[in-house]
Amino acid sequence: METKCINITNLGYFDMLLNRVEQVIVYGTGRMSEYLYQYLKYRKFENKIKYYCVSSDVVPLTYHHGNMVVSVMDIKEKDIPIVLGMAESNQKTVKELLSEKNVIVYALSDDMFSKMQYQSEYDEANKHKEEALDILRKRVVMRQDGILLMSPPYWDVYAPFSAVPSLVAKLRENNVYVNQIDLGIECFHVMLNREWKLGASVFQSEDFFRKRVTAYKENPYRNYEDYLNALWFFKGHHFPVEEIKKRYNELNRIQAGILSEFYQYMINWRTTVINLNTNGTNLNKLLQETSWLNLWEAIHRMAASKLSSLPPIVGISVTSLEQLLPACKLAEIFRAVRPDIKLIMGGSCASLFMTSLYEEKRDIYKFFDYVIVGEGETAIVQLYEHLSAGMHKLCDIPNMAYLDDQGDVKYTATLLENVSTLPMPDYSDLDLNRYVAPEVILPYQASRGCHYGFCAFCNHHENYRHNYRMKAPSKIIEDLQKLSNLHGVKHFQFVDEAIRPDHFSSIVEEMNLCKDLNEIYWIFYSRVSAEYTHDILQKAYINGCRMVMFGVETFNQRLLNFIKKGINADVAKRCLKLFHECGIKTFAWMLCNLPSERVDEVREDIEEAKRNAENVDAYSVGMFGLERNTDMYKTPEQYNIVAINDEQPISFDSHYNGVIIDKAEMVNCFFNEYLPFIEEYYFTPNRYYVYFQCGK
Repeated sequence: METKCINITNLGYFDMLLNRVEQVIVYGTGRMSEYLYQYLKYRKFENKIKYYCVSSDVVPLTYHHGNMVVSVMDIKEKDIPIVLGMAESNQKTVKELLSEKNVIVYALSDDMFSKMQYQSEYDEANKHKEEALDILRKRVVMRQDGILLMSPPYWDVYAPFSAVPSLVAKLRENNVYVNQIDLGIECFHVMLNREWKLGASVFQSEDFFRKRVTAYKENPYRNYEDYLNALWFFKGHHFPVEEIKKRYNELNRIQAGILSEFYQYMINWRTTVINLNTNGTNLNKLLQETSWLNLWEAIHRMAASKLSSLPPIVGISVTSLEQLLPACKLAEIFRAVRPDIKLIMGGSCASLFMTSLYEEKRDIYKFFDYVIVGEGETAIVQLYEHLSAGMHKLCDIPNMAYLDDQGDVKYTATLLENVSTLPMPDYSDLDLNRYVAPEVILPYQASRGCHYGFCAFCNHHENYRHNYRMKAPSKIIEDLQKLSNLHGVKHFQFVDEAIRPDHFSSIVEEMNLCKDLNEIYWIFYSRVSAEYTHDILQKAYINGCRMVMFGVETFNQRLLNFIKKGINADVAKRCLKLFHECGIKTFAWMLCNLPSERVDEVREDIEEAKRNAENVDAYSVGMFGLERNTDMYKTPEQYNIVAINDEQPISFDSHYNGVIIDKAEMVNCFFNEYLPFIEEYYFTPNRYYVYFQCGK
């Protein structure tokens, strides 16, 4: 029998073929392999898999699943068809490899995999949908007052985000009945319960061990078997979140790093990132193409508990583009259950949406009645008073974007909050033990805005960038003390854009004078500055400072000047050394692919990063992407930018002295030189991973 290749573009035809055979061999690589495996599982074809084959020699392998993992070339059976679970672009090489095997090959088209992703979950998602809606409609009490605030999936599974708790505190200060739900962490646990083994298989693969673990300079494992045995948290029938927390201090850097990447992988796997600047992007279409399995199951589980009552107003905070689609879906759900409900969207992505290239801004009002753009405390209180008691004209409420009677979007005046008068965030409705950090760590904001505000790549609104507002050190200490007492928490992260050095010094001095302050430990963001001294950093360490995060971006002074970063490369290196000498961990954010940056300059940056590695506990490097609302985007010619690609932000073209930068060479340098350096020296960058790896 000669090898026969059948190209498949229809799910129904594929199902018919699968029904006809007793067994199949799956040749799987990458994300498409996952979609295929899930499809076979949900369609009850999983028991037909004889082998699940991988071959890292042919196509770089990232994931594997299934009953057995072997090389396809080792298979002797010739009467079992082989299904190619990979992109069409990779299939030619594999078909040639199989040409002399004398087997039947099912080659799936690329669009089959997106159909599989949806279809494989549709039935289960629909079951949870119907059950959740039934409970919500029949059993949930419809309150006549109050407001519910929600964070949709996904944001941060290590700690709650501070945006919603800050609004909750302001509403409660004004005697408003308010409840809050972090749906992100609830959906994460649903996904973790169902799909963790699939995610774990990524890190249990021999390919991952060979490419990542053996490349790490402090790798303690002699062989693949030793490595597998060390992954004890992937051995049981359930993923042991609580046991991991208890034993976190026993983990070595690879074990902790694996967990860090595992959690991020689980978040990213079911996440849809929307590019609002891409032609043809349509919210309704994207919503219909998503099964929403995790969301429906989470709501089903919460319907009789956390969602036992539904007020007439719901606000949804969207702080990342990954949350936009889930937010719209939530709005649809609440509208279906309670047609009279008023829905509000807020968060930083509300502003991003309204200033994006998305063609029809009014689409957002198919889901939400009102959009808050900018800081939300005053706006949410006054909008609640407007909706519940007829107070305030809509046009007088600050930071609003709403539709007028003619259907046009209208914007109200911008208001920046007086941070000194804001109450501390209220986390009392949240189950803090649901988050996966080894110990509970709460975010706190000591200031708003930026004390510099001139970076050419910053996409914050100018009002925010140039209006730095600080809380008094005494209020900060008082708030931290209260939060620590209320929640039994000793870890905090300051989530300011960057705390100004003199403000930092004042906070530390206030802590130093406060003899009754609980034992607390903290992390903060800062700009590089020559103002830091050994004396103040020693005091900071004594008073709990355990990590600083600097936006260094590059050690190249030409580029720092060019992007108007406003820092000195030598001062950056001095800061890293000074903090590290004082026992404070250092985390440096770096960028590659800056406008006018040459590949040889990237390589110089890598070498400089290596020279300073002993003073840096983690580098995090990313490919720079050109965003709207930045000075670079508005005046590209000033930054040597000659072409902008809104659909792919990293693909802008720029030049150095008239010579166009080779983008392919830049991308190759990033993936094959810069990232391998990070993985060799640090294994993986994650602020929680770095912070909790340090001693108390």
